[in-house]
Amino acid sequence: MQNIKGSILSGYLNTIPNVPQVQLIGHGHLTNYHGIPDVTLKHGHHSSFHRTRIPPEEEQNPSNGVTPTRFFRWHMDAALYDLSPPKVTTLYGVRVPHGPKQVVWYGDQTGTGIGDELPVPLGTTAFVSGKTAFEILPPALKSVTIRARAKYAPKPFAWIKDAKAMSTGLGIVSEGLEKNFDELEDWDEAKVKTYPFLWKNRITGALHFMVHPCAISEIFIDPLPAQVTARDAHMYPDGAHITDLKEVRTLVHQMQRPAIAPNLVYPHDWNEKDLMVFHNRGVMHTVVGLFREDDLRVFHQCNLAATDEPTGPSEEDKLRILGA
Repeated sequence: MQNIKGSILSGYLNTIPNVPQVQLIGHGHLTNYHGIPDVTLKHGHHSSFHRTRIPPEEEQNPSNGVTPTRFFRWHMDAALYDLSPPKVTTLYGVRVPHGPKQVVWYGDQTGTGIGDELPVPLGTTAFVSGKTAFEILPPALKSVTIRARAKYAPKPFAWIKDAKAMSTGLGIVSEGLEKNFDELEDWDEAKVKTYPFLWKNRITGALHFMVHPCAISEIFIDPLPAQVTARDAHMYPDGAHITDLKEVRTLVHQMQRPAIAPNLVYPHDWNEKDLMVFHNRGVMHTVVGLFREDDLRVFHQCNLAATDEPTGPSEEDKLRILGA
């Protein structure tokens, strides 16, 4: 596993010594656990990562009796530097606390600051489909995604360590809080990753919109193929290289926000000994929820490493989507 010291991931993952491929995650205190003498597991709470937060008094004494919470950070499991994204992630529920349902407040609409809402089980892991994320886009944005590539920052999770996220957990607020690249510990340009926006399932042929909204730093958009004649209907017909970070994030958020609408999110209701195996190159996910101090949540996470890179759309895919 890549060294996460000094990154936003530090503190959430604990390697099990005898099986270093497996990470111990969750919430609460453990002693003498699989070779770990003493550890306090840390569940991601939005107050540590988001620019804004739900008022603590509303969390502790909700006005409608249902505890509000947020999506923490939407992502696929990937270092996005040096290593190829795992194809599969497994999650195993060893200890699962139970309690009343909570409600996700999206918080990205004006007025009440609540916005969309989604009832969720306590401590759920929420998922959205990359395939659906692409298929629901309007034609103009489909045209961009099929031609676009995301360049990720070197050591991206150290790069954004001091930055803060949107209330939906879907990307970073642009405030200039990222580290300068020359402030990052020794890194190699050859290990920086650039991936297509769309990752192709080699079995089904489906295209999955898979961009990490927190880690992206630049966008490359190829020009329209010569076969496309109705150029005025497309954004960036001549292609583009977008380096302004706020513009990059605004465009990605415009594309991804529809995919986390409440009716498109699957919040898994965990039980002890549930084993979840999911296609890490096809879905995005996030931790969710607010635990009491005495709640204990113990999970094992394992990413199945890959030696190949995600495959993007073929030329035939591009011409089909672009209407050529």
